[in-house]
Amino acid sequence: MLREKLISELLKEANKIYTSQNSEKSKRMLVIVPDLKLSGAMTVMMEMLDLAFWKEYEIYMISPEDGEYREKMVGKEINLIIRPYVYCSEEYRQLLRDSFDFVFINSAACYYYVYYFMNTKTKVLWWFHETKTQLETMQQEFLNLSLLSSNIHIGGVTPAVQEGVMELYGKKIGLLSMPIKDKKSITIEKQEKKEVIFFIPAALTSIKGQDILIKAITKLPEEYQRRAKFYFCGYTLPGQKEYGETIRKAIEMLPNAEFLGTLEKSQVYEWYEKCDCVMAPSRVDATPTTIVEAMMFQKLCIVSDATGISKYMQDCVNGFVFPSENIQELLKRILLVIAERDHLSAIAQAGRYVYEDNFSTEVITEQLKEAMR
Repeated sequence: MLREKLISELLKEANKIYTSQNSEKSKRMLVIVPDLKLSGAMTVMMEMLDLAFWKEYEIYMISPEDGEYREKMVGKEINLIIRPYVYCSEEYRQLLRDSFDFVFINSAACYYYVYYFMNTKTKVLWWFHETKTQLETMQQEFLNLSLLSSNIHIGGVTPAVQEGVMELYGKKIGLLSMPIKDKKSITIEKQEKKEVIFFIPAALTSIKGQDILIKAITKLPEEYQRRAKFYFCGYTLPGQKEYGETIRKAIEMLPNAEFLGTLEKSQVYEWYEKCDCVMAPSRVDATPTTIVEAMMFQKLCIVSDATGISKYMQDCVNGFVFPSENIQELLKRILLVIAERDHLSAIAQAGRYVYEDNFSTEVITEQLKEAMR
């Protein structure tokens, strides 16, 4: 089917289609996402779509709603389809099955579209970002993964996600990590730093644990308070406004902390360059992306053992890992970084190796090729 005809057919049961100016290609891929809002899942999806692997495909993307990522997706020459309702006619389902060489479903939250492709010949790769805890909240409405047909393959973004699926469903899934393009060559004029700079980029939501970190900061001895500065950034998630406001007020009361607001990705990358240590004190977190990015920039990292990235880390070897919600153990690691910043370069270098061995674009391209065999 020619591109113009396909777009015309897709529009019949969609609210809106934003078409790109890319030339028609011999292969087509359908990507299904939960939304176009700022989120970790969409951030890593953007990185995934940057891989040279996808260049041979003409890409169509379905989202139930518009959002901040729309312009970026269209800028990547992706045809964007907005359709709020999953329900459609059998003719429309068949159109989706027959018109694409490959279907990529981003996030377990898009489980409802999986039914379209059950027991068909359409090749589907379903990318999970959710931890066991997050999957448990979806179980009542979620489909039984052990009953999936053989054309549907699942990849977990970290070993923690793989383990969660095995524990809940007894199903072994593959590993499809997030690709992070190497930007370490980006340089910003370095200045002599007296203070140790900690950077905490994350959405303002209780699972990210900013409140845990703030409690640890208040326990720093006065001398260490003067020697360190903590910079927070992020946006407030729907339903988390009260938590977000509480965190912002708490940061304002700290003499050595500052809230930077919501930053563009380029600004976040500039802060990676400026800082000494990036932190993720999360209660629940499949990765997070920020720590992989920090490792790419060869920065010291402090994370809780509730993060997926901690599965790749050894405490005091390639980063620092503390028991989730344990303020005293977090405090110990902050004190160590402040006291020994200039003598911890070997740990930062070891963290860089974690990035190179597990999250570089070359490694993820090979994982994709394996998943699509």
